[in-house]
Amino acid sequence: MNTDGNNVEEKNPAEANRSGQEGDSLDGDHPEPSEVESAESQETSPIDDLHRELEEAREKHLRLRAEFENFRKRSAREQSQIRDRASEHVIKDLLPAIDDLERASDSIPTDGENAGALAAFKEGIELVLKSLREKLENHGLSVVEALGEPFDPERHEAVMVVESEEHPGDTVIEEVQKGYSIGDKVIRPSRVVVAKAITKEEDA
Repeated sequence: MNTDGNNVEEKNPAEANRSGQEGDSLDGDHPEPSEVESAESQETSPIDDLHRELEEAREKHLRLRAEFENFRKRSAREQSQIRDRASEHVIKDLLPAIDDLERASDSIPTDGENAGALAAFKEGIELVLKSLREKLENHGLSVVEALGEPFDPERHEAVMVVESEEHPGDTVIEEVQKGYSIGDKVIRPSRVVVAKAITKEEDA
């Protein structure tokens, strides 16, 4: 009650307390603008998520494709090496047979008694040799050049060194046994005789 006679409305203490709390909530519960912007920036749209997933799938596909291509090349290389090794072993086993046929052909005389029969026999051996060489050449076999060539320890095996005035030093002047290679790999070096140049001191 107001003793001065003025009509002043008195508030219930509970209502005053509630009003104070509502004012506090209005003042303190609203987030700061910076916090709202940060939350919005962290949110992504479904389209952005889809783009990210597509990019991850594309990168995974490229990695798998590269790995498969490397595997395919490695497998092809290994298979080629296996075939080459198998062919090399078979060819090396056949080289002594070629040597025997060549020696047999060279030892047959083509004159004297029974010359005709011996010539026919020699021709038969030559035909067998030609056919065998052609078959092996189809697998990459080739003869190592030796006679008249400079001595090459990678391709030639020196069985003798002979002094010579007619040939430059370190020149192959005789081939004792043919050498063979498959591609760039020498599977049997040529066995050769090599010339040794005569020095002036030796001439004196």
